[in-house]
Amino acid sequence: MREFAFYMEEMKKSKKKLKQFRTEAIRAGFKKAWGDKDKDYQTIVDIGQRLPESLLQEDGDFIL
Repeated sequence: MREFAFYMEEMKKSKKKLKQFRTEAIRAGFKKAWGDKDKDYQTIVDIGQRLPESLLQEDGDFIL
């Protein structure tokens, strides 16, 4: 979760795509954001826009 929080901070600083990241951290962050009471969909969308499209298309684990 610390790494996911780091990615969120990077997202605020820059509009660039994430080049280096851990998929486990992204999955855990997405799971927590979706599991919260208020279903923080916007965080998932914001981080998802910074990930390479190929990752999202090829890895079925990122589909909710």
